[in-house]
Amino acid sequence: MDELILSSQEIFAITHYKLPKKQLEALRSLGIPAQLRKIDNTVCVLRAYVKNPAAVSPTAAPGPKRKSARQ
Repeated sequence: MDELILSSQEIFAITHYKLPKKQLEALRSLGIPAQLRKIDNTVCVLRAYVKNPAAVSPTAAPGPKRKSARQ
């Protein structure tokens, strides 16, 4: 069974960057949702977002609306 999270080598192969900040920018420009782990300052990407991006919707849970927008 595949791992759920991409390895650092796989993220480097996609982004061609080693710095986490640059990796995040490159992934977001490609439309791949990613987050930074605060503990070890590494990038975390779920494998499902890369294998089948159409099946996984990163905006499935919309955030709360402001009172002024709820009319």
